[in-house]
Amino acid sequence: MDKTLFIKIAVVGVVLLFMFEIVSLGFLGGNQNSGGGEIPQVTQYAGLVQAGAYIDYYERFLYAVEIDAETLGELKQMNEVEGVEFADGSYKIDLKQREDVQKIYNYLKSKGIDSVTNAKAILDPSVTLQISADESITGSFPNRKIKLELIQPIVPPGNNITLQMQVVIQNGDAYPAGEIKIPLISKNIELNAVIFEKEKLESYIIPWENRDEINIEELQEQYGEENVSYERNNAVIFSKPLTPMEQLEKKFDYVVFINEEMIVVEEDYVDSEKIMSDFDQNLTFSESNLIISGESSFEFEKEIEYEYLVEFNSNEYTLLDNKGTVISPEEFELNQTIKVDVQASMIEETVVEANYLALASS
Repeated sequence: MDKTLFIKIAVVGVVLLFMFEIVSLGFLGGNQNSGGGEIPQVTQYAGLVQAGAYIDYYERFLYAVEIDAETLGELKQMNEVEGVEFADGSYKIDLKQREDVQKIYNYLKSKGIDSVTNAKAILDPSVTLQISADESITGSFPNRKIKLELIQPIVPPGNNITLQMQVVIQNGDAYPAGEIKIPLISKNIELNAVIFEKEKLESYIIPWENRDEINIEELQEQYGEENVSYERNNAVIFSKPLTPMEQLEKKFDYVVFINEEMIVVEEDYVDSEKIMSDFDQNLTFSESNLIISGESSFEFEKEIEYEYLVEFNSNEYTLLDNKGTVISPEEFELNQTIKVDVQASMIEETVVEANYLALASS
């Protein structure tokens, strides 16, 4: 399902002339009618707004595209579930009460299964549209009830949400038009993280001239294929940019790519003296990176980091997915709680996804 939480809405019974990319549409009409009277001029404004709303309730069903046999069997045994049917490429899970939608959604989410439903939302009474740098117009919604289709029931009923929508404002009335989104907001926040799994990573800095000496197949056989990764770097960076003519002149046989800032050479080419002579300037020969999980012994410079699988928790935010990964040079113990900074994708105060940034300074 579309994780950007796109929502479709049908606006019925309102026929309006507008163009979404134009904020002010000016005047419509201005002609004389058949009776000689002047047709009233009507001003319409259309544009993108952030509109406040709250979830009234979710409808008592969920759609899921894929459900494995074990989960399907468990669903059918649940007291909250009325029945499960497969039609038109997806499963429809009918529930006995709409109050159980979020419970079943969270159960499916814990199994790695995304599901969606429809919702009824109530718009704030009015919305303001910015029509120029120093001018705005406010319109009131004649009908504040809207239907949100095929959304993930993340926000609890009664909670406020922000909708990104197109509106048309005419004679003081505002009308939703076209597609509506519940936008994800990116925000840096601090979370507690409890460590439940720990792995030592040994990272080796491989000098440019030695990068061809790494036998990845041999290392994978020694330490396990899943425990070895090698980021080989064949780039050489210039201290001063090349002109277009120089790029043409210096496309030597060992160069597979060249631009004004760098070259990439053939994988097994290691003659740095020849490159320095050919380019006659200060050069940076990029290092490669070899990572081995666990204990290892190697002749190159070594850096040690630890990869932790953690469970995030917070008293301030609701976490949709509380599992994550933290990588740090600091060693911690299992079950220890650490504070981390994460970049969170959020809907209001609900964290949809949290990506680790760094250990918190506090």
